[in-house]
Amino acid sequence: MKNNVFTKTEYIKFPYLHFFTYQYVNGVYSFRYHRNGQQKNISSKILEKAKIKVIEYCNLLYINCGIIPESQKNTFNEFAEKWLNIVKKPNVNKDTYRVYRVVYLNYIKPIFENKYFSDISLFELQEFFNNLPAEKGKTRENIKIVLNGIYQFAYMESIIDKNPMERVIVKRHIRKKGKCLTFEDEKRFLGSIKGSSRELAWLIMLYSGVRPGELATIEFNWLENVMTIKNGKLKESQKEYEYRTIPIFPKLKALMPRIREEEWKHGAYALSRNFPRFCPNYRLYDLRHTFITRTKECGVHDELVSLWTGHELGKSVTANVYTHYQMSYQQEQALKVEYEL
Repeated sequence: MKNNVFTKTEYIKFPYLHFFTYQYVNGVYSFRYHRNGQQKNISSKILEKAKIKVIEYCNLLYINCGIIPESQKNTFNEFAEKWLNIVKKPNVNKDTYRVYRVVYLNYIKPIFENKYFSDISLFELQEFFNNLPAEKGKTRENIKIVLNGIYQFAYMESIIDKNPMERVIVKRHIRKKGKCLTFEDEKRFLGSIKGSSRELAWLIMLYSGVRPGELATIEFNWLENVMTIKNGKLKESQKEYEYRTIPIFPKLKALMPRIREEEWKHGAYALSRNFPRFCPNYRLYDLRHTFITRTKECGVHDELVSLWTGHELGKSVTANVYTHYQMSYQQEQALKVEYEL
C-alpha cells in the first residue's frame, strides 16, 4: 500500500514496499507485511530506523522470492526497441524514423544495449556525450532527442523515477547558414546529376524551393498550373501541419513530361546523403536557398517568396493577416523566375 513515507524512487527500487501496510500510533511507526504465507512486523519510534529495517527485509524478499523491479524487467535495448517501433514509427514520417533508428543502432545501442536503466548513471550518460566527436554536431543533437524520448517514456511508465537526460549537458549544435549556389556551381551541378536516379527530385527542389521532407507531399495540378505542398514545418500559430498552394514555375513546368512519367518521390535522407557527391561544398538544403535567392534576383518581392517557401510572412499585422495574394497575381509573378546560366 503506497503512503507518503517512502519516495517514488524507493517504490521503484524496492517493489515489495507496495505490500507493506503502515500506521503511526502512540509515537511508534509500524510496518506490517503479510503475503504468500510470510509475515513480518517492523516498528520503531524513529522513522528512519524503521525504514532501513523495512528496506533490508525487502532485499531479503527479493533474494528469496525474486520480484523483479520495473527498472530491471527489460534491458535498455528491449525498451528502446519498443519506443522506436510502437511510439515513434507510427507517429513520425519515414525519414525522421530512419534517422532515429540509424542514430540508435550506430551510437546508442553499442554502449547501452545490455544494461538496465538502473545501471546507467547520470555520469555515464554525460561521459557518453562528452566522448562524441566534435564534428558530429547534428548527430549529437539527434542522439539527445532519441535518448531523451526513451528516458521520458520510461519515466511515464514508472520504470524510472526521473529523467536523467534533463540534467545532461549537451553542447549546442550551431547550424551552418545556408548558401546559394553560384551560377557556375549550379551549371556544374546540373551537368553532374544528368542520368542520376535522383536527378528529377533535385531539379524539383531547385526549381520550387521545397524543403527536403516536403518533396514527397507535392501534388501537381497541371491544368490549373499550381502545386500543393504539405508544410514541413509548423509555424508558431499552428497546431497542426497545413498545406500551401503555389504556382508551377517556368523551369518546373518544362519538366512536366518527366514529372508525369518518372519516379521522383525519394526520401529526404537518401537525397541528403548522396547530394555532396554531385555538389561538393554544399548541402541539400542549399537548393532551397538557391531558389529563394534566384526568385529575389528575378524581382519577386520578399513577402511573396516567403509565401511560396512556407516561411512566416513577417512580424507585422498587415503581412500576417491582411495580405492575401490572388493566384492569378502569384502566377504572373512566377513567370519572372526565369534566368540563364
